[in-house]
Amino acid sequence: MFGQSSSPQSTVQNSQKTLLKWSTLASQHFCSLFYSFMDCRRSEVNRFFNSPANGGFQLSWEGNSIQSNLQQLNILFNELLPVSKHNVTSIDCHPITITSTQHQLLIITVSGFVTYGLGSSPAKGFHHTFILQQTQQQHSQQHLNGKQPSVPFHYIISATIRTRQLEETSDQVAPQQFKGSVDPAFKKRIRH
Repeated sequence: MFGQSSSPQSTVQNSQKTLLKWSTLASQHFCSLFYSFMDCRRSEVNRFFNSPANGGFQLSWEGNSIQSNLQQLNILFNELLPVSKHNVTSIDCHPITITSTQHQLLIITVSGFVTYGLGSSPAKGFHHTFILQQTQQQHSQQHLNGKQPSVPFHYIISATIRTRQLEETSDQVAPQQFKGSVDPAFKKRIRH
């Protein structure tokens, strides 16, 4: 073999592979922490959202919008939602590179099943889409899981969250059409 030199094309391909590996690790790490907190440490979930001082966040929960309001976020997660248990079945991620900023963005779509409440409530399917922004401070994650992070932490800048009822049939679990109904108490509390 003669001396191997890397061509510009192979350098770009290696860079893209590295970015995809990094984004896969980051999305798996984020999802592991986020759903653990949703199920076991719900009062701290707001720490995953970008603070209003740093540009804020946008959350659409079953069609209801919360925009950079941590008080409304706390009401939703700590007063309106019952205890939950998430079972993630699929994670897909795509890195977004914006050259004009210092931050790497990720789009993550997650689906699976969730049960709400204590006891044997039926599982609902869920679909969550997140846009995450990488932080510059790697130490910010230490307070979440007590360990030094292996990947930079990401904050939610945008999220869309949907659930759907599941109907059991004789041989399969089929999704039911989303009817768009939202608890009126939820709407009233979020607006104030």
